[in-house]
Amino acid sequence: MFCAAFVFLFVPALAVHVHAWIVDGDAEAMVKEIPVQMGSMTVGAIALVLLTRAMSPGPSLFPMRPIAVAVRFAAFYFAWAALAIGCIALLRASEIAVEPQPLLVYLQQHGIDEIGGMVVAIGVVAFGPLAEEIVFRGYLQELCVACVGDRIGIILTAALFGLVHGAAYALPIAVFGWFLGDLRRRHGSLLAPWLAHAMFNAVSVMLVLYWPEFLDWMYPR
Repeated sequence: MFCAAFVFLFVPALAVHVHAWIVDGDAEAMVKEIPVQMGSMTVGAIALVLLTRAMSPGPSLFPMRPIAVAVRFAAFYFAWAALAIGCIALLRASEIAVEPQPLLVYLQQHGIDEIGGMVVAIGVVAFGPLAEEIVFRGYLQELCVACVGDRIGIILTAALFGLVHGAAYALPIAVFGWFLGDLRRRHGSLLAPWLAHAMFNAVSVMLVLYWPEFLDWMYPR
């Protein structure tokens, strides 16, 4: 039943990314669909929370020490940002195209003045991280740790987390996934990695909203 529950949760998340790859050739159509996709993700996140009441992902949602999480996140983020910038620059120097994430492009183009932008921003900051933490640091990490132990289980979960976010971002996102997995181990809860994940996404959203040239600087044409 545990494995079946994991597949039931993971396959829909994977399907979202497969859909993104399919419509990649029609960027305009993909951007228009983003608010609907984020609305669906929000509903899915709420459904996942309800599912955890019947089928525990392992760690509880509580406890959480928010100040400790914020301090560890701040120390980690600057080193991670340098890694991410370096990876993108290396890929571009190798003539490998790296495109900004469509969610950030949408927010850059539309802002949060309209309902669609608000849905996307809230989904990116709150509900997307909640769904991913339940699936990855909850069900998947619990399974991996049970099979191969804490250290390898966290690394394996992080690697899968990175790959699901696309090949171009796999390494930096995998490193971020390792950080989230370690937070889950240290705090014994899912709210700790969820808070760090939400802060991580919030930084990206604020950069795009309040520094409109950020994406052009990060991904020069």
